[in-house]
Amino acid sequence: DCGAPDGRNFECFLPFGGKLYAATHGNVFEYQGNTSWRSIGAEPHGITQIHAMQVAGGRMLLGTWPQGYVLRYDGQNKWTKLGRIGLPPGPQQCNEINDLTVYNGKLYAGVIPKAELYRYEKEGQWTLLGSLANRSDWAAGNLATWLRLTCLTTFQGRLLHLIPGKAKLSEEELAEKEGVALEGVSSTFKKQKSIKEKSKAESSYNWNTLFLGSSAVADLMADRYSVR
Repeated sequence: DCGAPDGRNFECFLPFGGKLYAATHGNVFEYQGNTSWRSIGAEPHGITQIHAMQVAGGRMLLGTWPQGYVLRYDGQNKWTKLGRIGLPPGPQQCNEINDLTVYNGKLYAGVIPKAELYRYEKEGQWTLLGSLANRSDWAAGNLATWLRLTCLTTFQGRLLHLIPGKAKLSEEELAEKEGVALEGVSSTFKKQKSIKEKSKAESSYNWNTLFLGSSAVADLMADRYSVR
């Protein structure tokens, strides 16, 4: 048992500089040993949640909610804003930075509520690379329509990301959606077979291959089985 510094669940851990850091829902701590933790940030700049911790440029960074701030730790409990990403300031604040990662020396961030991918350029400036998912009924005030970019990582020189997929539909739901009868003569055998195949093929996750090289899977299998 390493303790619970503010009684809330830990959201992130980050080993850095020979020390262990952790974030609960809105606070950041440095581990002191046994069950002891030292606070180094209590909801800095009015943030209320922390969902990502990363090291870039030799500094510790946080990805936060609801403003969408990326914060840099400058020591002595001081946190500096490296910009705000996601929706612009307004009455609805719902920007959550799901993940931060470094790729080719650049910092990238994935953000709720529009599954947006950003690249950090310099102090306070970010480039929006795109929204990697969409839905026609999206609304800032409707949580059920929010889109997430939950995981970023690098593999074989490429930047990869994972976004949650739609809930898997049953054969009956797919048939109703596409106006196909599973039984009887009102639908062709070909259509019925297509529905059955779709119901088996759909999954609860999606890989977006925007940054995946065409030979990545082949290279992986070749390495695994020592085939060239």
